[in-house]
Amino acid sequence: DQYTAAYQDILALTSTEWAPWYLVPGDKKTARDLLIGEVVVRALEKMAPKYPKASPEVLNYRGKIE
Repeated sequence: DQYTAAYQDILALTSTEWAPWYLVPGDKKTARDLLIGEVVVRALEKMAPKYPKASPEVLNYRGKIE
């Protein structure tokens, strides 16, 4: 009982809105991979990452490096 309570406390204290915990079944690899992929896609969509703008020095190398 103490172990279970401690486990629940740790999950409650470390799973935050911006870094939640996910329980993913590991007995079926295809289901596991799909669930993890969905979580990653949702996180990236929320982040909306953009490529950084290249500096003029970097742009000068465009087409010169093989």
